[in-house]
Amino acid sequence: MTLETVKEINTEYEYKLKTAGLDRDLVIKSAEGIFSPRRADKGTEAMLRECRFEETDNVLDLGCGAGIVGMTAAICGAKVTMCDIDPTAVRYSSLNVSNNLSPAESARISLFVSDAFDNINEKGFTKILSNPPYHTDFSVARRFIEGAFTHLCVGGTLYMVTKRLEWYKNKLTSVFGGVKVKEAGDGYYVFCAEKRGGTPYNANKSHSLVKFRPVPEGADPSGALDFVLNVFQKSLAHTWTEEGINTFTNLIEHARILPVFRYFEAYDDIRGKTVGILAADSTLSHLSLLFVDAAYRSRGIGKRLVEMLERETSSIGLSVNAEPSAFPFYLKIGFHPVNTGPDGSGVIDEKDGIRSVKLYKKLKRDKNKGQVFTPAASADDRT
Repeated sequence: MTLETVKEINTEYEYKLKTAGLDRDLVIKSAEGIFSPRRADKGTEAMLRECRFEETDNVLDLGCGAGIVGMTAAICGAKVTMCDIDPTAVRYSSLNVSNNLSPAESARISLFVSDAFDNINEKGFTKILSNPPYHTDFSVARRFIEGAFTHLCVGGTLYMVTKRLEWYKNKLTSVFGGVKVKEAGDGYYVFCAEKRGGTPYNANKSHSLVKFRPVPEGADPSGALDFVLNVFQKSLAHTWTEEGINTFTNLIEHARILPVFRYFEAYDDIRGKTVGILAADSTLSHLSLLFVDAAYRSRGIGKRLVEMLERETSSIGLSVNAEPSAFPFYLKIGFHPVNTGPDGSGVIDEKDGIRSVKLYKKLKRDKNKGQVFTPAASADDRT
């Protein structure tokens, strides 16, 4: 694709480009707010160089912007669906289709406003192409990849281009079972993943790579707190009183505003998602929150998070006000009830609707190095 001219028309932009393999120039109109308004994005150009469209193709241009990908596919004879979350982008795509394509070519195109696949009911696409936003978190890209697998036919191919390598490579491998990656210059990578069967590769829950890391001090805690609140609502809220739920929810909202916690995260590097969060007080002497995704429990993740806290703290011990159902877990990893009670199971306290058992763990340290005795984390922690 080669850029020839560009000019600004009031708040709009217009540029001429030539797509490799086509017999014509395309005149593209765009505007501020649409992705890459002044020229064809280099990543999109790189992706189109790797993809060849056939007349038998059924193509989805996911996040179509001004419509370059979809128009190229339609000119090659493919049936095309174009969608974007931005109505303005869809409007300009429609305008560009009308201005550049013949009636027969235009008739092969359908346009939708859609947040990812929300309004895309058709399945069985042979090719899906996308240049997802990569300056944000991976939530959008995750929806694109997982949705693409569902909407492709067996043997269909997802093409993506981005400047982020490792996460996309791991995520595409986890869903499709493999991916081809080509370095395209200017920092771009083009990914090509073929759907080989009806079940995502990561349906096998044993295929995961869980890593553990402290969250840097001062980092935005919203992601960690959203995870905690989500797990709480799914796993515990139904057993709590309304007062307790309100107290807990207020605690989470308070933590969004004030830096009351230090966070430790368990992260599935294959699927690209948080699977466990531990939050401790600012002195790292009190364990305040510990939540693990239900699908990842009984796999040692909670224990490993506590071990991370033990290695980080300079305190002689750790305290926790444990939810009664978590009491056996804390006993298993070396905590003891502060008040054992008559049956040894700990005394349950209740405050503001929250029931808890106070526990404490004295930390054993190397007298020479001052380090806690805990198992070392493995470099490749497959769970």
